[in-house]
Amino acid sequence: MKRIALLTALVLATGCTNPLGTSMPECERGSSTMVLAVQSVPGSRYVSCVESLPVGWGYQNLEARSGTSRYWLDSDRMGLHFLEVQNVRSCEVGGARLAAILDGGVELWRDVDARTSVSVAIVPEGPTTDTTRRTLELAVDLRQSEIKGRSIDVTTAFSDDTTSRRIEQAAAMGAHVIVISIRDAEEGTMGLRLAGTTTEVSVSSLDDALDAIDDVETPATYRGNWYYVFDGGCVVYTFDAEGPGTATIEEDVTAALSLYDAEALRDSARDLGFDI
Repeated sequence: MKRIALLTALVLATGCTNPLGTSMPECERGSSTMVLAVQSVPGSRYVSCVESLPVGWGYQNLEARSGTSRYWLDSDRMGLHFLEVQNVRSCEVGGARLAAILDGGVELWRDVDARTSVSVAIVPEGPTTDTTRRTLELAVDLRQSEIKGRSIDVTTAFSDDTTSRRIEQAAAMGAHVIVISIRDAEEGTMGLRLAGTTTEVSVSSLDDALDAIDDVETPATYRGNWYYVFDGGCVVYTFDAEGPGTATIEEDVTAALSLYDAEALRDSARDLGFDI
């Protein structure tokens, strides 16, 4: 283990990419990859580590240089290198928003463009008993469907406003609008106004409406950065994910990755004979 430590110190001192990070930086003490991460950011309170990866995810080697280290995750549902994880001495959060303050005073900032759902509003005429019933049936069916890997966020526009007013309000929110007239409720048809348009067309079924929405929507994507900011350093997650896995990407990444107490690892490494 001393030999690994000496090689690590030599590579970091020369600023060359280190080949020792082939093993996953699991949240365990004493692994060579975790030692690499800690040595790359001296003084950092934490470094990133892997708790466990979901089925279909893969790890790509950690690369360490003086002042930074990074590794990548792949996914069979979101693409190669959908996530880069970097340990750095400091970071600028820019226009990110503060999402949470975690244990130990760690601040989590996020700056992401998440397109993981499609907004659809259902506007019943009247409403009457028939249009209300049909609206609620459609809402259930839509919530069980998806568009290009994106879930469907359904709202039902019940109010005392006129039907036209409710349609305009839903359209102004950027939703695709399904309109259920009394005749539609009887015949199983519906009106459809695609987001960004001003024209309502008649469609014969929900499947036809979904096909029309699918034609104008893009695949699910999740892009941007998370910043975990703490004393002496920062861990940055950089996302470039596309595909159905983005629907649960925030929950999955939070469960898969964690922060490791770097000073505890330094103490453990010293006890094992590392010069760190």
